[in-house]
Amino acid sequence: MHLVLGATGGFGGAMVRALLARGERVRALVRTPARARLPAGVEIVAGDASRMDDLLPAAKGCASIVHGVNLPYAEWDPGMIRVTDRVIEASGLTGAAIVFPANIYGLKPIYDVPLPPDSPRIDSNDKPNRKGALRNLLEDTLEQNSAMRNVRTLVVRAGDFYGPGVDNGLVGPMFRNALAGKPIPWFGALANAHAFTAVDDVAAVAVGALLRSDRPTYDVLSVAGDVYPDAAAWAAALATAAGKPSAGATLVAGWKVRLLGLVDKQAREFAELLNQWDGPILLDDARARRALPDWTPTPAAASLAETMAWFRANPTGPS
Repeated sequence: MHLVLGATGGFGGAMVRALLARGERVRALVRTPARARLPAGVEIVAGDASRMDDLLPAAKGCASIVHGVNLPYAEWDPGMIRVTDRVIEASGLTGAAIVFPANIYGLKPIYDVPLPPDSPRIDSNDKPNRKGALRNLLEDTLEQNSAMRNVRTLVVRAGDFYGPGVDNGLVGPMFRNALAGKPIPWFGALANAHAFTAVDDVAAVAVGALLRSDRPTYDVLSVAGDVYPDAAAWAAALATAAGKPSAGATLVAGWKVRLLGLVDKQAREFAELLNQWDGPILLDDARARRALPDWTPTPAAASLAETMAWFRANPTGPS
């Protein structure tokens, strides 16, 4: 049995699908079971992952806890810290392994060079990036806990990802605009490259590594995704998946994001991450491929088509 937190979201939902595909039993801790649309066979438990009274009973008897909780940017501090602390505590009490999805926010913005799992992190010489610093804190806490308690912990890193159930302020408008035949929003120079990763590939790597009997106590695996050379290439790929002519992309200027940030918390938080769009931040997935020699990424066209089908079925944004 595996406990998935955030099972109704992007990464958590992908982990549910990947675990079920491998014949594993899945339990999901959700706040509102009546609204949770999860596959048949998933055991649904009502509760809040930030409350030990809810999390610990749900984690009992589970081989792993998938930390798929992803709060809105403005709630990361202290929300993500609190949930991660609870996951660590529950893991220590039950012996369950931890699976945590990581991003590139805390990495030094080095462009065009594939970065290994232990690549340099942001420091005082970089632009202030509270989101990256917080993600690094969470990863450090997980690694220290793994060493102290001998708790198996797997961190799977990817850049901006998309897929069924991934409906955030970044990719949601892109896919919906493509379906409507409108230009997609782009946050760097239109000529800049950017990498996108299918969330189901991230989950497939996570589950494959999780189920290995010889996995390290603490491990970080990266999933490279696909690099699109410019905004037009990404817009064309989305248009093909939508069955529409490409309307291209429209640049959302950084100053507009910062100006909106004066009145909108999410925009203010996102403004810190705009340097992620100054060039492609690439990940080296050689370690993941060595650990999982039978794994092959899903062709991007297939992942995009599946994602577009999900957006057709979910025409409005998250409530």
